[in-house]
Amino acid sequence: GPTERMSAGAEKLLDQVRREPANKTCPNCLKEDKLGFDAVCFQFKTFICSTCKSAHQGYSHRCKSVRMSNWTKEEVDQLKAENGGGNANCMAVWLGNIEAQGGRRPVVGAEDRFFKQFIDEAYNRSAFYKAGGMPATTAPAA
Repeated sequence: GPTERMSAGAEKLLDQVRREPANKTCPNCLKEDKLGFDAVCFQFKTFICSTCKSAHQGYSHRCKSVRMSNWTKEEVDQLKAENGGGNANCMAVWLGNIEAQGGRRPVVGAEDRFFKQFIDEAYNRSAFYKAGGMPATTAPAA
């Protein structure tokens, strides 16, 4: 039935949001994916690399796949920057105090435990949380 897969509208919208420049850099380890990530940590409204997805799942943070999961338009809307979702907002709020707190991000290629440790600190213990943090605004390209 129609509920079994996402509407074409939701699919198209999800792909647009996924391809926004800020969402092509994993907010946790800063890995870049020029095509956009397939994993979303829905709990924190971020597009993430597969290593960080595993780390989030290790703490039962709800994750979804861009291609394999069903999405509603309402869910996709929550990922939009103007609704507080996306990687730029996450970096400004959940990771907003990382420099101030001397936080160390996991490095791409490091052991999984470093990723899990970081996810635990950042999201479970809110170690780098900055209330009211705002993403740096970038001037629209001419």
